[in-house]
Amino acid sequence: MPNRNQKYRYSRNLQGWNAHGFFTNTTAISALTPFSSFVAGAAQGELGIFLEDGTLKLSALAAGDKFYIAQKIDEDIRKSVLMTFGPNALETRKTAYDAPVFQTDVAGWNGTSGSLNITFTGALQEFVVRVSDLTPGNQPFPVTEGRAVVRVAGATVYDNVVKQIVNDLNSVYDFEQNADDLPFITADVLSSISGAAPVTAASYNLVKGSTVAGTTADTSGDYAVGDYLGFTATGVTGGISWFKVAAATATSVTLDRPWPYAAETVVNTNAATDTAANIDAGEFGIRTRTTVEPTLIELGVGEDLSASTTTSLVAWKQGSGAGFQVHFMEEETQVFAGWTTLNEAWTQDYGQPTKFVPFDTVNNYDLWFLDYRKSTPSAAPPLEETIGIGHNVMGALQGGSVAGSLDTIFGT
Repeated sequence: MPNRNQKYRYSRNLQGWNAHGFFTNTTAISALTPFSSFVAGAAQGELGIFLEDGTLKLSALAAGDKFYIAQKIDEDIRKSVLMTFGPNALETRKTAYDAPVFQTDVAGWNGTSGSLNITFTGALQEFVVRVSDLTPGNQPFPVTEGRAVVRVAGATVYDNVVKQIVNDLNSVYDFEQNADDLPFITADVLSSISGAAPVTAASYNLVKGSTVAGTTADTSGDYAVGDYLGFTATGVTGGISWFKVAAATATSVTLDRPWPYAAETVVNTNAATDTAANIDAGEFGIRTRTTVEPTLIELGVGEDLSASTTTSLVAWKQGSGAGFQVHFMEEETQVFAGWTTLNEAWTQDYGQPTKFVPFDTVNNYDLWFLDYRKSTPSAAPPLEETIGIGHNVMGALQGGSVAGSLDTIFGT
């Protein structure tokens, strides 16, 4: 699960107390009318759109209609300000759920082309891959590096460079002292040599962080210690992730590096093996993939690796409406609207209002942003008027009945 740090917050500026949030997991918009009936009978989380006279609005709003949003939260009915529908008074925007992605960048072989361009000279050489987390809202930006030092001409690219760098990148090297307690990227190894599927029709049970993969049949005759063995990781772009065989028994195979991805079972047709001589004669790539979808990274190579090609396989996309993103939107709108605080002592003494979007929810949400013209008179002479923009944010289950009703009402 992602950590609760600043990078996962929705980056839109909600401008302080002007922001009110209405987020619901209900399966239908309220049918209670007038507003007094909603106050008396609404269920927890129930949401409704009401005209100025308290009439429930289920059809499309017309220009000039005055309306407000209402929601039942705990023992309260939370209401927005009265807004006027129309192009001169209200800007209404919908952001449909758009899945964030795992950015994937590669140094060297990228699955179709590219090279690390390594030549061993016999002199002192240092090979560096540097990855920065540039996610908006995450300053100062964490940095992690993988380094390999070589002093001999007879070194091999995998054993002396690639493996060392990948192991570094998969550890926690936090030079800025501000990263999470887990690496923000996962690194592994690509090869230009395809190999062939292991002969034995067995499945490999891979566990994140473990070098031992259990097998459903004896595969020890399919490869020797020192051969390469690779697996296709589900959802990972760029091809097979390669390892060396450190040991093999009738029930398991031990890899020379831990499996870096989520636990999964891989059938032999999604695996490949080849001899060290064949794989070492090809090109290698160092693949870096973000561990959490909306993380923005920058991959760089340096020192004696500066001639390496670099490729973006999957571009960064923050997306919109993922559950963990909406969780932080809801939390911040409650604070900005003055309903609660994130102060731990206050929370222990007084609690917090119910939030409908937990951090680890599997739900995704469509979002509506209602920006209205806000006029604030001065509190004392000389009398002046401050014109600003107020914000209301609504979230409903992606493609659900409430989302459909809000589309009808707001013409989105």
